Amino acid sequence: MDNLIDESVADVFGLGPDPWDDEPQSGQYPMEPEALTDPVEVRAVLTRPGGFILVSRSSSTRYRLRITEPKDPGPGDVRLFVGLISGGEERYDYVGTVWTAPSYYRRRLCQPGYRHGNRSTVDPGSPAARAIQWLYARVMGSDEALQSALSQCEIWR
Repeated sequence: MDNLIDESVADVFGLGPDPWDDEPQSGQYPMEPEALTDPVEVRAVLTRPGGFILVSRSSSTRYRLRITEPKDPGPGDVRLFVGLISGGEERYDYVGTVWTAPSYYRRRLCQPGYRHGNRSTVDPGSPAARAIQWLYARVMGSDEALQSALSQCEIWR
């Protein structure tokens, strides 16, 4: 019984090092941001729920974006919602929808790609909305188009 008291909870349960140690090991939480360079990985990050940062190489303008799924997805739902962080707050404003595959939505065929939302509070002509439109046109296009886009911008996750 005494040796159980001497062991840490992590050792008893076989969890490995304590994640609350003062000095995290390399590759351990918190995850360090990294620039994505592989087109396959970029396409995967931009078509799944999660967050990323879009950075222009020419102007160094950055947009922090979040991809979310619908709250109540139907069977075969291929929609993802794009949100843009507003100001210094941790609040995302809905910008538009990404269709990852052809699908019928409200009796209309939607092709893969990005579509600016009618209910978006972000102006469709704003630099942020145009950057998102530009990026997703290349993500849903050919590998060459995506590789060309990666030479003009950076995707950080």
